[in-house]
Amino acid sequence: PVATRGSLLYFLVVDMAAISNMYMVALQQFLELFDVSIAQSDKAPLASKRIVNIIDYLTFHVTCYMQRGLFERHKKIWVLMLAMKIESVA
Repeated sequence: PVATRGSLLYFLVVDMAAISNMYMVALQQFLELFDVSIAQSDKAPLASKRIVNIIDYLTFHVTCYMQRGLFERHKKIWVLMLAMKIESVA
């Protein structure tokens, strides 16, 4: 589940480059976000709860990272695309 959400977010980030070349993010940059999310998410004694914590933190962390660099008019596009992709996977 964590890898699934990670790939969903990565390809969403890559898709944003179609809107503007400024939004290009290297795989290495994304992997650093992924690693930080695993390290900084809340620990839990149950694996299922830990997975939920990582997924939530990863989604939040990547969204904050992307929102910082997006034009105002593209922030809503990011949120819409994220919601649609998460809904299509669920």
